[in-house]
Amino acid sequence: MQYKINLREERDFGQKINAVFTFLQQNFKPLFRSLLFIAGPTSLLGGIFMGLHQSRFMDFALNENPSETIGNYNIFRDLFNPNYFLAILFLIISFILVFQSVYGYLVAYLEDKNRPITTDMVWEHVKQKFFFSFFAIIVLGITMMLASLVFLIPGIYLAVAFQLALIIIAMEKIDVFELISRCIYLIRGKWWSTFGLIFIISMIQGMMGVVFNVPLYIITFAKAFHVGEVNDSNNFFFIISTVISTVGTVLLYSLSALAMAFQYFNLVERKEGVGLLEEVDKLGKSQPINDNEGDF
Repeated sequence: MQYKINLREERDFGQKINAVFTFLQQNFKPLFRSLLFIAGPTSLLGGIFMGLHQSRFMDFALNENPSETIGNYNIFRDLFNPNYFLAILFLIISFILVFQSVYGYLVAYLEDKNRPITTDMVWEHVKQKFFFSFFAIIVLGITMMLASLVFLIPGIYLAVAFQLALIIIAMEKIDVFELISRCIYLIRGKWWSTFGLIFIISMIQGMMGVVFNVPLYIITFAKAFHVGEVNDSNNFFFIISTVISTVGTVLLYSLSALAMAFQYFNLVERKEGVGLLEEVDKLGKSQPINDNEGDF
């Protein structure tokens, strides 16, 4: 029988990294299916709009007579056109959908490790948490920027602390002001380990993401070495390669989502012992004890 991971458990740095990939190995198909159906469409739209924006900007950059376009202020239109803002909007939505899809899966996993988890179950969670998550991200972003204006270090501190925000929203009933204090409370004394986990997972994520970026690199170099020969066909392939890069990069953020989830469970267990309390509560109930629920 396959070992099922105990989520609510204290883990050291290496155990958290191992837990991320062990969980992915055990749950890849149903989790990827949920991510694809829930976050896939918006990341696809984000990739299309980003491709249109970057293709237009590349045409500007490769223009043989850039002084003409600069004289007409086209550079500002190319940098800040509707495609750019639509791309940013859909990508923000996609990142929230990826994180809450992963966390919706974890919520269902916590309820019953042996029950098959469906996309519909994950979607129900995402529907409940999406709008508050979107609102919270805006509030936390403003808070972080204001802290950075006062002094850079508080902004950096909060940037790491707020990485726990979406998992807290998924697991707890909380308002946005309580969310800020909850993030700071949990990370207190564990800021460096959280930063280190984010850094290592981001490096792994970046190396894996290179695979999705290869077509974009090829098309970009092809356009760069054929100045004056830009045509609709080249732009089409550039947009397609941007879509592949964007969708792949967005879905890979499931690694970051899982890493922050295991850090959250680790911190909650250290400070509040929720998992231990649940185990004690089970002792008073007539349930068979699963010997395979030991430490990871």
